[in-house]
Amino acid sequence: MLCDADAFAYWGGAIHRPAHELDPACDYARAMSAVDDADAAVISFGAHHEHTGLIWDLEGEGTAEIAAAADGLLLVRSRVPLGRTQAPRRRAATAPATQEIPAG
Repeated sequence: MLCDADAFAYWGGAIHRPAHELDPACDYARAMSAVDDADAAVISFGAHHEHTGLIWDLEGEGTAEIAAAADGLLLVRSRVPLGRTQAPRRRAATAPATQEIPAG
């Protein structure tokens, strides 16, 4: 999730019920529900939903790298090859700009 640093303390994360199922009202469950049909979503969180954050689904193993630019943010998903034991080398993103998805 990407949010203001001051707001992160109010992110409730995942809360499990006594039978170990995820509480559908917790921040994590609501966030995952928001990205079910999208790659990313802007969600509200906090006791009174007073904070907002951008959340996305990596759809498997990988890392998300975030870069700040004058006109916005760039999120790049770096895939980790299955079975790889060493840390992957950083490579420049090769996806064309036509594959960029405005999300928040």
